[in-house]
This record gives sequence, C-alpha cells and structure tokens, in this order.
Amino acid sequence: MLRWVALSLGLLAWSVPALACVPPVERAVYRIEHETFGDIGRQVLTFWCDGDRLVVDTTVDVAVPMLFLTIYRHEARYRGVWQGDRLIRFESHTDDNGKILEVFARAAGERVIIDGPKGQSQAPLNVVPNHPWNLEMIDSTVLFDPVDGRVLQVDVTNAGEEPIDADGHRIMARKYLVSSDVQLKLWYDESGMWVKSRMEHEQGAVTIIRELPHRMADAGLG
Repeated sequence: MLRWVALSLGLLAWSVPALACVPPVERAVYRIEHETFGDIGRQVLTFWCDGDRLVVDTTVDVAVPMLFLTIYRHEARYRGVWQGDRLIRFESHTDDNGKILEVFARAAGERVIIDGPKGQSQAPLNVVPNHPWNLEMIDSTVLFDPVDGRVLQVDVTNAGEEPIDADGHRIMARKYLVSSDVQLKLWYDESGMWVKSRMEHEQGAVTIIRELPHRMADAGLG
C-alpha cells in the first residue's frame, strides 16, 4: 500500500565524498510531508569516517495516518561506505508496510554487484544509490534503488537558481529536475547541501525538507 511514498523516500541522488574523509556535516534531519496527510515522518542522515572512508547512515521512519489508524508504515536503514568517489559497499534493510526487503551492493573490479529481492544484477562502477545528499554527483545518470536494488537510468536538468522556503527561511537554492520512473524536483543550497525535494504523484505530492538546528532542538533531535 502506498508504495509511491517509499519511492519518494529513496529519491534520486548522488554522493561523492572528498579524497580525504571529511564529512559534510555530522547529522542532518529532514521532515517528510504529504500534501494531504501533513507531517508523516523523518529521514535522518549521519556522516562519519572510518579511516579514509566516509560512512553515510540513513534512517527513514514514516507513518501515514487516517482517522485513528496508521494506513501505511515505512521504516528503512541504509549504510553506504565511500572511498574517494567510489562506492565500496552498501546495505539496506527496509520494512515496507510489513514487507521486508534487503539490498547488498559491493564494488568488484570495474563493476558493482547488487543483490536485491529479485536476485543479482551488475552496474557500472559509477553507479550510486538514489539518495540526494550531495550535489557533486548530480551528473550521475545510473543509480540503484536502495529499497529493491533496481538499476535506474535518469535524466537530470539544471533549472537554475530560485528562492525557496526551507523550514521557515527564505533562501536561494539551485534547482534540478530529475526524470525516470518518477518525476522529482531537487534543491541544493549554496554550499551544495540538499535542502528540499518534491515528488508529484496522483495520490499526492511528497516534500522532504531539511530541518534547521533550532527546530531539531525543539523536537529533541539536536
């Protein structure tokens, strides 16, 4: 049920750490909003170094309410390990409304081997999981879904800069349009951090917005 919500959570994304391991931030929290149901969850990113490798941990927790019931729940945990601009290892565990899905990916020579619920596949070495935390790999057009391991081909268009509302503040952000199985809009601030995304769907648009430190503290997340 409501698989479209899960699709919007992985999003289409790119990730490249620097040659030396320097996390972009320690932690970033994003609020997930549905145009009908309002605030439906959080996505939390944690960055840390293991020697010269950058580790990116992601937790996703979504609950869609209707009256006094929860009609859809999605919980996921991802871990990506990067060395320079290469994905070394990725693993995910997802509970999609009671359906358990796991993905394991690893670099092997000039390919990336991806094991998912539907079996094993291979992708080019430049493939990355679809998670939009870093602007530097916006040119990557081969991605894989962290929930089910599917390899995706995408087209990305730079739509220029525009002012947006991000967690109660007006900022200038660069906008990108992503076309594949879903249509996405992504915004990044002047430092290259992902600040907002929006996916349109016939069952309602889902918007993900980075929460600023003051709101995180108020919510007990800082």
